[in-house]
Amino acid sequence: MDNPTHEWEVDVHQVLGASTTQLFMNLAGALHFDEGDEIILSKMEHETNVKPWLFMAERLKLTVKWWESSKEDGLKLTPENLKPLLSSKVKFVACTHVSNILGTIHDVKAIANTVHSAGALFCVDGVSYAPHRRVDVKEFGVDFYAFSFYKVGLRHKTPTNKQPC
Repeated sequence: MDNPTHEWEVDVHQVLGASTTQLFMNLAGALHFDEGDEIILSKMEHETNVKPWLFMAERLKLTVKWWESSKEDGLKLTPENLKPLLSSKVKFVACTHVSNILGTIHDVKAIANTVHSAGALFCVDGVSYAPHRRVDVKEFGVDFYAFSFYKVGLRHKTPTNKQPC
């Protein structure tokens, strides 16, 4: 396959852990990119979806780009306000599905298509989305999606879904 990262035919893989933060820290420790590669993080995030990737960037000597929205964008993260940040050097993008500050819901399916067209992986923090809406990771087309079970009234464990390579 020319691009095995984004071509899958089998079911989503799920991993359970203590918390979304812990699973993202584990993932950040497992991913490897080349020195000088770039990652994109949003400024609308809870620390859960920033700290692990900053540690990864420091460990691997990656460049961090910050993705912002504006009033003109409806304070939403969109493919349009992401595109100016994308390049062949971008290998990973992370964002929240719903801003826990503003309540804006981001179209992660459209964003996933944009991220994948640039050849990067896409990770979504679904903690603020999962308690209120149906989660269909395959439909969203994301590479990684996590939320905490306790947010939906279950035990304090967290699933992470990863599309198979």
